[in-house]
Amino acid sequence: MKYFHIILILLFTNNLVGAQISKPRLYKPVALKYDLGYGFIRGGVVNIDFNNIIDSGQVKHHIKLEVRTVGFMDRLYKIRDIYESYVDVETGLPTKAIRNISEGGYKRYNICKYDYSSHPDSTIIMSGYSGKIVTQKNIFDILSCYYFLRNNYFVKPLLIGDILKTTTYFTDEVFPIIMSYEGKKTIKTKFGEINCLVFSPVTEVGRVFETEDAMKVYISDDSNNYPVLIEFDFFLGSARCELTQIINL
Repeated sequence: MKYFHIILILLFTNNLVGAQISKPRLYKPVALKYDLGYGFIRGGVVNIDFNNIIDSGQVKHHIKLEVRTVGFMDRLYKIRDIYESYVDVETGLPTKAIRNISEGGYKRYNICKYDYSSHPDSTIIMSGYSGKIVTQKNIFDILSCYYFLRNNYFVKPLLIGDILKTTTYFTDEVFPIIMSYEGKKTIKTKFGEINCLVFSPVTEVGRVFETEDAMKVYISDDSNNYPVLIEFDFFLGSARCELTQIINL
């Protein structure tokens, strides 16, 4: 079920390497819930919780994302994946990221801690699995990039065809991403019509997808900028990850 990880990357990562980071907004707690469907089959659920907490004496954003299969897909794969990120409110950078994976018989738990001060031109990541990694300056984990997007990118005007070259540190590797902006579209949801920004990530042919434009990501075109919908085509058919519940927004 590797495409579950690809979905997460394309939903919540987009850090422009070397970009200036604006001072983050302090967001109120919110919970978002999604259904992952394959045609008429409900195959999984995705839950995202955003909170402000005290960690090591400092106020931080805490983001928790859970992915699990349901029904028939659960009998096949039994996925229970949890990702957590602790984000410095002042810098918008992660201080710690946790990846807790359970997929059938495969399990992995890993903590990564981020050091941005020891080297002025790079980030040091201490991974419980891979050890010490020296990588590019101001790199984000998979979830903290969401705050970077809201503060530095979605607030600026975009032109159709704009290409975004991005990178994240995920599953103990640097993962490059390329996305194009395709304009705006109104999406019908259970909450009514929602105006969205539409992005098309370049997907890797042969890994899961047949073409490079097999995915569309819809982000609400408002001050919240929350993911509303993902549509994607892969070798086995098509699927949707669709927002079903909003708490406290």
